[in-house]
Amino acid sequence: MRRDVGRPDRIAAAALAVISEKGLSGLTHRAVAAAAGVPLGSTTYHFKTLHDIVEAAFDAAMAQNTSYQEAWWEALPSGTDLPVALTDLLFDLAENAVDEVYVNYELSLAAVRRPQLHGKANRWYNHLIDLLAVDLTREVAVAVAAVYDGLLLRQVTTGSLPPRDEIESSFRRVCGRNAKKSGRGRL
Repeated sequence: MRRDVGRPDRIAAAALAVISEKGLSGLTHRAVAAAAGVPLGSTTYHFKTLHDIVEAAFDAAMAQNTSYQEAWWEALPSGTDLPVALTDLLFDLAENAVDEVYVNYELSLAAVRRPQLHGKANRWYNHLIDLLAVDLTREVAVAVAAVYDGLLLRQVTTGSLPPRDEIESSFRRVCGRNAKKSGRGRL
């Protein structure tokens, strides 16, 4: 019998799809098995509890999001106006990846009642801070990430972002004098 080594990853990806379609409350072993195209027993074999599936989905969403952020950051040339780039990033996510943003926030909020996710949620939140801290002080990077997360949460809860000029102005105020990417280094 051949072992399907990629099955747990496919199940985690299917869990993300189920959460995107039905929300966290619609996540069941049966729904994930159907979305993954695997027997129900496969989900319970690889993930004994629904909490285990949520954790796998959390890990998958975090990996996708942090990879996206890293690619975005690396693509920014030296001298990029960070408030403009951050504003563009928010609008790109709101226009082209809104389902992923919804899933990411739903999983992030799942950490409220799942202490085993607290450390992972903290690492996920700190990832953007670590990227920005290459060019900004850590204190400023924390403030920028807070504005970024707050605006994305507004998008998720209201379906809209403030006008582009207001967002850019907010980032500009928080970034202060260091509003350009220096190109000093990489993670």
